[in-house]
Amino acid sequence: MSIPTSTARLEARVPLALKEIFQQAAQLEGVTLTDFIIMSVHQAAKQTIERHQTLALTREQSDVFFNALANPPIPNAALEAAFKRHRNHV
Repeated sequence: MSIPTSTARLEARVPLALKEIFQQAAQLEGVTLTDFIIMSVHQAAKQTIERHQTLALTREQSDVFFNALANPPIPNAALEAAFKRHRNHV
C-alpha cells in the first residue's frame, strides 16, 4: 500500500541574474534547479528555526542559571500565597 504524499506549489519571481546564479549552483551540485532550491530553502528554514528556538548563554549566564536551578531560593510569602491560590483552583 503506497502512502499518499501531498505537494504544494511555490512560485517566486527573481531577477534573471539571480536565476542564473541558482542554475549554475544547481549544475555544480548535479541536481535540478527545483531540487537545488528546495534543498537550499529547506536548510535555511531549519537554521532559522533552530536559531530562534535555541537559547545561547555566556559562561557567566550559564553559571547563574545552573546555580538558580541547583540552589533555588526559599519561597517568600507572595510565592507561598500564589502556590496556595493555585492549589485551590486546580
